[in-house]
Amino acid sequence: MSMRSTPGNATPASSGLLEKRELFTASGTWTKPPKLAGGVVFITAIGGGGSGQSAASASGGDGGEYVYNYLADVSTVGSVAVTIGAAGASATGAVGNSGGVTSFGSLVSVSGGAGGGAISAASPSGAGAAGALLVIWMETL
Repeated sequence: MSMRSTPGNATPASSGLLEKRELFTASGTWTKPPKLAGGVVFITAIGGGGSGQSAASASGGDGGEYVYNYLADVSTVGSVAVTIGAAGASATGAVGNSGGVTSFGSLVSVSGGAGGGAISAASPSGAGAAGALLVIWMETL
């Protein structure tokens, strides 16, 4: 799923620029808007979280890597493939599963978290959380 928005408080009319955002919670494509100012976007991305292993003294999965407000040059592209890292799947009596990689084309990539440690048990663990990616840019009015 992708959602484009204009923040309610982001209209500094005197600057002639307007802040725009697109949040991706599922893989898709970001298309460069025709009024993009400066040829750059800010990327915040989170990799998928690893699942834990459910048993006495078992460990939880790691959170995915993240990057905050990474400045990416998109001046030479028309669109960028967005991949959202999957959540680490629940595990039973085994090492938890790793989360997936979240990426903005070849410009930004963050790894998913590792699965939790193994303890012999029959009960399933909790699954990790899926990643997400936010693109922020300025457009000319």
